[in-house]
Amino acid sequence: MLASRYAKREIASIIEIGAVGGTCTLGLIASAPQVSALITDTSPQFLRIVQRKLASAGIDSRNVRFATLAGEYLGKLNEAGCDAIMIASALHHVWDWRATLRQAARILRPGGVMVIQEPCREGNLMMGMALDVVLSPLWPAAHTLVQEDLRRIRMCRDSIYYLSNSNIFKEGEDKHSFFSQ
Repeated sequence: MLASRYAKREIASIIEIGAVGGTCTLGLIASAPQVSALITDTSPQFLRIVQRKLASAGIDSRNVRFATLAGEYLGKLNEAGCDAIMIASALHHVWDWRATLRQAARILRPGGVMVIQEPCREGNLMMGMALDVVLSPLWPAAHTLVQEDLRRIRMCRDSIYYLSNSNIFKEGEDKHSFFSQ
């Protein structure tokens, strides 16, 4: 488990914030079945999906608990109550991410670790450029795309470039749905 590489103590408990469909969760639980894990998301439906995925993959989840919890409410958890916090592609969904990180630091035990993975500007730019290639007349299959597909690909590419533009102030509850000012 990545967190154990950086923690200054043995990890006995971990909290995952924003499990969504469980992409990170499955590897996390499989790599450390002895660790007590609290898997959270704002959506009870997503948590049920994660539970089904763990069961169908045959991953031991005896030490796993699930809770509907938004990142903004980490303060409801016990101070110094966990050894590691994982946030994979979820922090950008949190309205006040600074307050969330302060609360996360409060619930970490001394020597604990927080691992955060977020989509990055460079990754978005690479996706945009890949769609530019698909839209190029030099792309072998470009001539086989119908107008509606081309329109959708252009919209997707344009939104990716928009999201990666750090010169535009964006705000909103879900940073995938920014409002420009």
